[in-house]
Amino acid sequence: MMTKLTPILMCCCAFVSWKASMVVCAADIEEADLGAFHRPKDESGRKTIGPSRKPFLMEIEKTETFEKWKVFEDERIRFEYPVHEAISLEVKAKGPISIGGAPVSSVDASFSKAYRLTAKGETLLVLLSTQADWLDDGICFCGAIAYDRYLIRNGNLYRFSFLNDGVLKKMQVLGAGERIMLFEWTHLPIHPAVYRRIARSIKLKRPGPWTAASCQKRVLERYGPRAAVGWLDEGTSTDTAEALLGRPTRVFVSGTYVWEYPKSEDGYRWTERLAIPFTNGKLVRFDSRFFDSGLGHQQAIEGGIPWMIQAARPYEEPAERGAKAKKMPEALQKQLLELFLEKADEDSGDFDEACEVMEILIEQGVRDGRALDLVRKRFQSEGGHRAAWVLHEAGQQEDVSLFVEKIRERYQRTEKERGGGFLFDDLHNWLAFVPKDDDRYPDLIRDGLSSLDEDVRESVFYFLDSAPLPKQERVKFVRAGLQDSSAEVRYRAVSYFTQDKMSSQDWDLLRDAASKEKNEDTLARMREVLKEHEMPKKRTKVFSPIRD
Repeated sequence: MMTKLTPILMCCCAFVSWKASMVVCAADIEEADLGAFHRPKDESGRKTIGPSRKPFLMEIEKTETFEKWKVFEDERIRFEYPVHEAISLEVKAKGPISIGGAPVSSVDASFSKAYRLTAKGETLLVLLSTQADWLDDGICFCGAIAYDRYLIRNGNLYRFSFLNDGVLKKMQVLGAGERIMLFEWTHLPIHPAVYRRIARSIKLKRPGPWTAASCQKRVLERYGPRAAVGWLDEGTSTDTAEALLGRPTRVFVSGTYVWEYPKSEDGYRWTERLAIPFTNGKLVRFDSRFFDSGLGHQQAIEGGIPWMIQAARPYEEPAERGAKAKKMPEALQKQLLELFLEKADEDSGDFDEACEVMEILIEQGVRDGRALDLVRKRFQSEGGHRAAWVLHEAGQQEDVSLFVEKIRERYQRTEKERGGGFLFDDLHNWLAFVPKDDDRYPDLIRDGLSSLDEDVRESVFYFLDSAPLPKQERVKFVRAGLQDSSAEVRYRAVSYFTQDKMSSQDWDLLRDAASKEKNEDTLARMREVLKEHEMPKKRTKVFSPIRD
């Protein structure tokens, strides 16, 4: 049974006995084994959670070294942890674990067994044991990994992951179908030096199947040359580095070896670079600048969609009112149109990006039946933000029915899939693209305002004031809006009190709604409108902006 680590309060965990002895001993993996990546001058580091305000945690978090350490071991694992009157260790096989910083990540935090270091109930550190065939490659937004150090010990694969400043963020060890992961330091109230000492002490009890040769090959194939640098020790020779990374592209007099790797993807080309320093033919310390992704120097490949967009954008209509777009040369119009026809007919996820080019061509006066038919076909099956704008800018009456169909489809899909999560689309724009004098428009507004889905009601409520509905029917929707479960709808409902003459009964409803309102923005808006209404001076009609 696998359990997920979650950032909520811990409950009902089972304590187990373990072998523990008070010792002062060295870890199996020494500090020098962690590679040539630089270490921070300031060991305090920066993390996601702020400094603790609890005195006992403040003391532990600032403590860089402990005089005495305990060894814990069971049938799976052995590691060390510091001796302190407030620190204890618990082992659990299920239930949530409390951590700080509310992690937002794709890290696999499931476990079949967890080792939790605590201080008076507060989590200091967590080791997660789970069945796995490989290391966890999940991403957490609490700091990018700059360097991974790889080691093999007793047939087990270790990976130490460092932040830009040289602080160890995360550590994993992979055995025979089992992975131990030390949860990220950025979410833990513990000194980075202590975290690193514990990480170096972790040892799987059973021998693993991994060899340096097989893992080097797999890391290089899976992650590329940047990750392969993690196999190089401080003092590694240039010959060994070349055996792993290939011949360098350039070698500087300073001793820096540079490897360049041309890349191309999604219509761009760029060059990744490794720049690694050697002195007298031996690898020396380096920092996060050893790798340049090259993404900041991408070049659009001619004929690709990024190049098409770059070529077309100088001719789009300016945002400034009254300003005119530059005239696009006919040769470029023809070239972009032919490329669009080619790209739009491909089954790719880049179609909506290509529609930006077609929209600019339409602004330039280009009308091509083949292109519009392709856009209609793809829009019917896929939707698409830019595709909708292309059809709207083309201004053909037949396309209004496509927007109506999409709106209806969205309403129906919402009711069938309610509870299945947020469905992102362009409902707001589709409604805006249907003329207000279209016979279908009033019912579109009525049905949207009556939807069970908050997202639909929020989008449709924006159009209530322009809908050709009888005043009493509009007021009915405003009254319902004051009681809506969506704070956004309630906010917008309040705005109608500044536009229409509301009855005294309606003003009583607004006062009652304000007395129950929990959302700060909506409550402030309610109070503002009520205050203006109750002023003794003559009121003027005020049109309040509606929040996006």
